[in-house]
Amino acid sequence: MSETKLDHKASLSVARPYIRTGNLYCVPVLRNRLVFAEAVRQSIRLLDEDMPWNPRRDLIAVTLPESMQPTLLEAIRRLPDVSLVVAVVLKKGAREAFGVTPCDPFVEAIRTAQERHWMVKFVDLELAPGNLLHGLCAKDPNWPDDLLIEVIGIESYLNLIEGYFTTPPARLEPVDSLRENAVAANLRRLQPLWRRILVVTDAGIYRSVMSQLCSPVPFETSARQSGAPCSVELRTNLSLTALLRHLDDYPRLIERYEGARHSNDAFSKYHELWEEVMRFAQGSIDMKFSVRQYLAFATFLKNLLKAEHQVSPKPDVLYLAAAGCFGKVFAERLIFHLVGYQTQITTAVERITARSLARNSTIKLDVAIRPGGKYFSRTCNPYTEAYDIAPPLEGRNREKFGRAYSWDDDTTFRRLQKRLTRIASEVEPSQVVLPYRGSICNGVHIRRTIRARYRGDSGLYVKAEKKNRRRAKFEYEPTVWVLSENVDQPGSFVSKPLGEFFEDMIDQVSQRPGESFPIMSMLAVGSETVRTETQTAAGGKLWCADQIVRLTFGTRFDNEKDARDHFGQLFPLRFPNHDEFEHPCGCVHRDFVAQADDGRGWLTVSLLTALKYADRDVIVIAPLDFTVPREVLHHPLMIGKAFHVLPLGRFSRDEIEMIGTRYQYEASGADERAAKAAFTIIMRRYRR
Repeated sequence: MSETKLDHKASLSVARPYIRTGNLYCVPVLRNRLVFAEAVRQSIRLLDEDMPWNPRRDLIAVTLPESMQPTLLEAIRRLPDVSLVVAVVLKKGAREAFGVTPCDPFVEAIRTAQERHWMVKFVDLELAPGNLLHGLCAKDPNWPDDLLIEVIGIESYLNLIEGYFTTPPARLEPVDSLRENAVAANLRRLQPLWRRILVVTDAGIYRSVMSQLCSPVPFETSARQSGAPCSVELRTNLSLTALLRHLDDYPRLIERYEGARHSNDAFSKYHELWEEVMRFAQGSIDMKFSVRQYLAFATFLKNLLKAEHQVSPKPDVLYLAAAGCFGKVFAERLIFHLVGYQTQITTAVERITARSLARNSTIKLDVAIRPGGKYFSRTCNPYTEAYDIAPPLEGRNREKFGRAYSWDDDTTFRRLQKRLTRIASEVEPSQVVLPYRGSICNGVHIRRTIRARYRGDSGLYVKAEKKNRRRAKFEYEPTVWVLSENVDQPGSFVSKPLGEFFEDMIDQVSQRPGESFPIMSMLAVGSETVRTETQTAAGGKLWCADQIVRLTFGTRFDNEKDARDHFGQLFPLRFPNHDEFEHPCGCVHRDFVAQADDGRGWLTVSLLTALKYADRDVIVIAPLDFTVPREVLHHPLMIGKAFHVLPLGRFSRDEIEMIGTRYQYEASGADERAAKAAFTIIMRRYRR
């Protein structure tokens, strides 16, 4: 291990963690990433070793707005507890959030300066959060592992990713241009006044800022800059989702980094992860692993990293390696251990006996708080999903708007529904495994036979075709599309009347509690990924949200008459009526209000509603790791009915996003034709 650390130090000496331009020592960073926080720490150490830091002649500059400095310093004093600094525009609901964690490079720079009494300058532009909007930050499967900066250096790594920041959604205009102009102007004023300036800046704006500083003529813009936020607040009540989003890949490593901050040794994420895994494995006294298993794990993990083009394993890769070499029980316990962080995220394994634990593992994951706010961010990269985001869905004042319209891509959704039958025939097994009864059928099932022998069963098992194989009637049975893996976020249900298919896909939104109509589909809109944009030219406001689940009843029918003709007297048993629904968090059937849990039970409510109106089958399209909740499987509605779970991965990312995003436009005092025209123009930009 000592040789490994020496090699790591040597790589850092060759690949400097900063880029020098004159007296500017720049560290382009991605927020909330441990590797970049370590790059800032090493930059400070190397600069101090080259020439002792003089607080009167040397400066640290960060691309953050000046208005957040007092609150940010208060949040830093609370570390290692994670918190959010939130800039708020009063009466508009828009908020910009900045996560304060030990693994954030901006926080590391400011925190070190505070501890050593060094000067820090905030050089970014003041922006009202209402001016910030971007869609989902693209998830690029080929995004290079950020740990590469320890091997090839930060400038070479920046060359690998700079193309990502040149186009939307990572490039946000005109905000990014305004920020670049302001940062360049501030650095130009500071440059002649200080001997050295360590600049910690967002990777997305670094190239443009440097090109402006190298230009002999300052770049001018006629664009009007926005004013400062009305107030800055500190939020400590963070949801589990928000905490995990701000704590890199493994929160447990952030604890180790917190303890190693004041040492001069380099902190290698890969080596620290390996030591933590080995320590946890050796501490699992109820499980005994051989040296052969450890060697197999090291080889398997190395091969997986090579196949995935990673330097440090992501949680799914680590789980796969641990499950393959040590078993699924240990792999689950390991991942839950690595998720833990201080007292904010606690994990525990309930041990009954060593023997029962070897067969089953009950793991609890608790977070000290419940979901809090909805926010914006001024940066976007593949490590940050559609950030936390905008005004609440509840309590919005509709009186000042003339009309509200929603956009629903029914055409695409119907096309995807037609593919379900073919997907089911490819996914669902056509064979069963039976004990040998004198016929070899389709051959011996070797795996099942070996497992039986291992348990002391000397029987032979064979493969046979399913008898009376029954196909679900996808056109007539309820279909549940689970479009989000985050089952913890609250959701709000929206119902759509039978027959409301629109060629122009624009529907006027109306509040209709108590109104009677048969429901064709129900949507659950997530509350943690809402984004807004003020359309001053069109005179209205656009908001868009993730649809976390979509429940449909008989999608083959274009109108109520066709559905009634087909089902006859069974029609009320196949299509719910809106007058049977209450509205604790949108439209929820009165039988399942208790399961709604203020919107957090959207998955259970969706599945139970589908069961209630199913004949014999419920089709579920969900992520690979989806499991039907125990509460649903043991519900009386399950008697005589079955779930058919199909993988959501059989559809492309673009298709999922097309049916998984809800857009709504609120027109301010406009007539219907003008409002629809403005909405159509906006949607052309979003759906291109």
